[in-house]
Amino acid sequence: MWSPKNTAKLIVNPSDNVSFFSHGFRVVGNVITENDIRIEGVIQGDISTTKKVIIGESGQVIGDIKGEEVVILGEVVGKVVGFKTIIVGNKGLLHGSAVTDNLHVEFGADVDGSIVKLNPLPKGLTYELPAETKNNPNPVNRNTEPHPKGLVSTIVAIN
Repeated sequence: MWSPKNTAKLIVNPSDNVSFFSHGFRVVGNVITENDIRIEGVIQGDISTTKKVIIGESGQVIGDIKGEEVVILGEVVGKVVGFKTIIVGNKGLLHGSAVTDNLHVEFGADVDGSIVKLNPLPKGLTYELPAETKNNPNPVNRNTEPHPKGLVSTIVAIN
């Protein structure tokens, strides 16, 4: 029997919710939420949340994704923005661009596209060429990309 003592059980905290799109579920259109999202079905459209997005092994997204953390275990075709991190699992497929400061790609993942730093360089930050490039106008070492001073981003390949 219901009593006032049981009312706490009826209150749902929105931060604990997960929007779940199960296998066989198909959405054509954009998804905007403040919940975590787990996708095992197909979404043709953009996804935006302030929380975590998980594309499960059977999940497929054709569109752009924005989230605090994005985990790709299935397939994504589009631009993925991970404000905190992007993880591409060992069976994950990312065809598009990854925009983040922290990218983890597991061994076996398929990433076909570009990787872009989330936060642009602050004004006044200069690039410094490696010493071997400055001292030798015709370096044999082809790894002569400029390195920004004072910036550290994390890009990790996990075995």
